[in-house]
Amino acid sequence: MKIIQANKFYYPRGGADMYVLELSQLLSDAGHEVIPFAMHHPENRKTPYTDYFVSEMDLKARGSWWQDIKKFGRVVYSLEARRKFAALIRATKPDIIHIHNIYHQISPSILQAARAAHVPVVMTLHDYKLLNPNYSMLGHGGQICEHSANGRYAEVLKYNCMGSRGASFAVMMEAYLHAWLGSYRKTVRRYISPSRFMIDLAARRGIAREKLVHIPNFVRPLTPPKTRGKECALYFGRLSREKGLMYLLEAAKMIANIPVVIVGRGSEEAELRSRAGELGLKNVTFVGFKHGAELWHLVAGARVVVMPTISFENAPLAILEAQSLGKITIVTAQGGLPELVRNGENGYVVPPADSLTLAKTIEMVWNMSDAERGAMEGVARERVMREHNPEDHLRRIVALYKSVIL
Repeated sequence: MKIIQANKFYYPRGGADMYVLELSQLLSDAGHEVIPFAMHHPENRKTPYTDYFVSEMDLKARGSWWQDIKKFGRVVYSLEARRKFAALIRATKPDIIHIHNIYHQISPSILQAARAAHVPVVMTLHDYKLLNPNYSMLGHGGQICEHSANGRYAEVLKYNCMGSRGASFAVMMEAYLHAWLGSYRKTVRRYISPSRFMIDLAARRGIAREKLVHIPNFVRPLTPPKTRGKECALYFGRLSREKGLMYLLEAAKMIANIPVVIVGRGSEEAELRSRAGELGLKNVTFVGFKHGAELWHLVAGARVVVMPTISFENAPLAILEAQSLGKITIVTAQGGLPELVRNGENGYVVPPADSLTLAKTIEMVWNMSDAERGAMEGVARERVMREHNPEDHLRRIVALYKSVIL
């Protein structure tokens, strides 16, 4: 098959982007032709299709009023993206299009190009964008944002769900326009969800259940590195508000004898570093973004991997990667996380925004005997390789592709 994989980033920026790159490699290794479509960026992987990519846009950079207006227009409906995507379809004649996170930097305008070309489309729901313009579904007070259900997109502006009136207005207009155009509804034949939680929520929010397919994320078997980082409680991933890292810092204050290492970059990094200083945390180390061998070196040394998310997490690859290296994981009871961690078997599930319980659970794992820890680590590794293996994922994805092509 010839498959276009459309995602706004073509480098390993976050979990969704890593998934797209890994899936593309999996498909290529199986003999399929994979064609990327993304945004230009200096860190992008090399591809002969780069001329079809949309121009780079930094949503956080401040510009002139005219530049801001152009950004607004692109977020809502990008004519450039539609034109370039249509050209890519004409040039490559794909059998199917698989879209991922296309909003904002690319925009759903490309779906109209796909529909006009009569190419079937499937979409992976990596986050909650189709269910709420506030894609993280996290409100200002750290509570789950339940606004905008059943097409009430004006609520995102009324309650300033994006944190700024301009951003809230832009995503509101985007949602209304593409609902009116039927960009997703008329084009996407199947929605792939890596968690059952997402399927249930999407069905309640109006996506036809027969269009929703559960295909868990996969992880390639990771070979433990020859050298290991220091023993610690480890977080790795994006440093953003919904990840609940402020609660990890508060927990670290209560377990001052346990080293806590935070890996990643993101919008909350400066605030987290400042808060760690205010709390006088000597046991917390920020090491920045790491990937590949450097990251696995750190993960291999950790006694426990922690994900203290306060929003509806979907199915983070970070947990699967940690488990594939035999790591005990501590997660919060949010979204699809309890589907990946069975309490007391391969890790522990704790309440969100509860620093005390988090601290006690980290301390409990830290003080386990080698035998106790080894048994739980073995369960973690065996279960993830059985339920999230690449071969099964490829089989199910290809079967889905064929079902919508026929």
